[in-house]
Amino acid sequence: MKLKKVTIIGAGWLGMPLAVKLLANNYHVMATKQSAEDINDCLAALKKNSIFSQQYAVMPFSDGLLNHNVLDSGILQQLFTDRQIIITVPPTPFLRRYAMENQAEGIVDYANFIQKMAKIASDYQAESLIYTSSISVYGNSSGIINEELPAMPKTNSAKAIVAAEKSLQNNIIPVTILRLAGLIGHGRHPIFTLQGRDNIRSPLNAINLLHIEDLLQAIIVILNREKASKSYDIYNLVTPCHPNRQSYYQALAQQLNLTEPIFETAQPELKKIIDGGKITNQGDFNYKVLDLIHSSLNEII
Repeated sequence: MKLKKVTIIGAGWLGMPLAVKLLANNYHVMATKQSAEDINDCLAALKKNSIFSQQYAVMPFSDGLLNHNVLDSGILQQLFTDRQIIITVPPTPFLRRYAMENQAEGIVDYANFIQKMAKIASDYQAESLIYTSSISVYGNSSGIINEELPAMPKTNSAKAIVAAEKSLQNNIIPVTILRLAGLIGHGRHPIFTLQGRDNIRSPLNAINLLHIEDLLQAIIVILNREKASKSYDIYNLVTPCHPNRQSYYQALAQQLNLTEPIFETAQPELKKIIDGGKITNQGDFNYKVLDLIHSSLNEII
């Protein structure tokens, strides 16, 4: 049986648990970090999870090392040849390099970085590429939002992501774009930021969240699928549970014994509900964390 091999570009908050999940499913995993210090932290976390093995390697690989003449071809071959590539690098570090009035340059830098990653993957004959995008690309669109609707980004971060998505079109190897809802789980949840605040906007708008465990499983499902029928495909990933923001966050604050967030008086507003059903159509994936209000707190937080 052929060993399944994956490279994660960006072993951060998402990339690290993804590496652990893939190792538990008998993948050979390589991952990249920005610095040697980051690598040591990464390896320490793996050892803590008792997953450290010969099937895992991590190495520094930053956006400043993209020139083929600078980065050793042997390293590129290890990272990309005959492997499935997952890019989890967000645009935030690229945008932070510039003042707000110059962030258009950060948008271009980020798109160029993603495009160069894809070109290197193609040059070294990677099998496929997954890019973790965001539902923020839909901007202020309202109604039921599926993958057929156009991106209408409003923030610089969303504009950078859309530019990155476009840079991956017409690539030689198959590309899958995962537009992720707000990620929760593993100690991360908006309620920790919203607790105790007041005059929070859009109380009746729908929440669009995604538990990280559902995301990890979705990635494994996509990796295991037969060769993609499309060279470029997009999936929204969001739990099919969309209570309004006020009822959800206030209920969760009560469960966690946190100070309830106070919302402004509701104004007439069109709801935005992201449809994440497309990925389930092949029957090999279903969301597990469905009821975000009544599920156990361990599952949600």
